[in-house]
Amino acid sequence: MGTGSPKGFNSPVPISLLKSCNTTFNRAFSLSYRLSSSFPFEPTNPFPAALLDALAGYRYLTQTIGFSPDNIVLSGDSAGGHLALSLVTYLAETSDQPPSLQVPGALILLSPFADMGGSHNVASESRPVPSMLRNANTDFSLPFYKSGYSSRSVLGVLPPSLLQTNRYFSPASLTANGSTGQFAGFPPTFIVAGGAEVLLDSIRTLRDRMKADIGEGGKNGIVYAEYEHANHDFLTVEWHEPERSDVLRALARWLESLGSVQEIE
Repeated sequence: MGTGSPKGFNSPVPISLLKSCNTTFNRAFSLSYRLSSSFPFEPTNPFPAALLDALAGYRYLTQTIGFSPDNIVLSGDSAGGHLALSLVTYLAETSDQPPSLQVPGALILLSPFADMGGSHNVASESRPVPSMLRNANTDFSLPFYKSGYSSRSVLGVLPPSLLQTNRYFSPASLTANGSTGQFAGFPPTFIVAGGAEVLLDSIRTLRDRMKADIGEGGKNGIVYAEYEHANHDFLTVEWHEPERSDVLRALARWLESLGSVQEIE
């Protein structure tokens, strides 16, 4: 199941993954979800609209079609990666869910947007030049994230402080309280980042927090792949080689190593 497909946009990621894993996986499900907007456009569809759409799609697969959550690989790229994180967070923290609404068998996060509050955009001793600045000339996505438009649109009328403290908005926030344990119950996860993308610092923080909670490698932990010269969401750009082919091969090996998991994206 893929959450990186807003209405009217057909991501090449699902078909690319299927082609790479065609000996093991043969089904894909791409979800169209509502997009948020804010001034200068009409404010619409703030949180939790997209999360409700993602949950509806997940319920459709497990309760209507009848797939077991263990046989679903949930994936999302960019804002879809944020949505995939939110959906698994909801599924993992709601202890009274029926068996059909347990966490999926695995999770793929491609350049996930994990810090809506922009806490990584400020220089620090360990990060004197944030990736939002040092990769400004190598990543097309800078205007989308530097302006804060996406964050404001998703937030709606909720308090701005939530962008810094709430894991549904910013699971990688450097100012969030109680970050330890927030990924407890998550499935094995493969995270992909580009070394030249503006979100790199926040993705590395997300990686470190997930490793601390669920471990690294193997069939249950985190696998992280960073490609030095790749920019944001490069898997969606078919000419971005050799990085695109490299990560597809790595994802195929990882998915096949999970054994019984059947991909539905």
